[in-house]
Amino acid sequence: MFLKQKCNGRVKRRYCADGRKQRLWKSKKDSASPTVSIGVVFITAVIESMKGREVDVHDIPGAFLMANIDELIFMLLSRELLETLLKSNRELYSKYATLNPCRNKILYILLKKALYGCLQSAMHF
Repeated sequence: MFLKQKCNGRVKRRYCADGRKQRLWKSKKDSASPTVSIGVVFITAVIESMKGREVDVHDIPGAFLMANIDELIFMLLSRELLETLLKSNRELYSKYATLNPCRNKILYILLKKALYGCLQSAMHF
């Protein structure tokens, strides 16, 4: 989970998948997504500034949630994330939760949509 404090004082949190664990079974070719290098971003910014051009930036909220996953990806929910899910609908989800060997509640889920942090999410989006 990532925490970030906004300029207005609110704390925003984001859960994401751990892409490092996927590197064990995903080749670099299958997990690469075309991404601009930071150097190119700065060079472009300097050129646009010198030419007096206007630059606009856009964000697509929940962008990855729009992309379908076309392979089987299971995710393990535990601790805070599982408790948050259970708070949303305890009757529905508690019957699927189980205990791990350390007696902690866990829940395996199947992803249907891309998730921030999964290696292939950017490619699907």
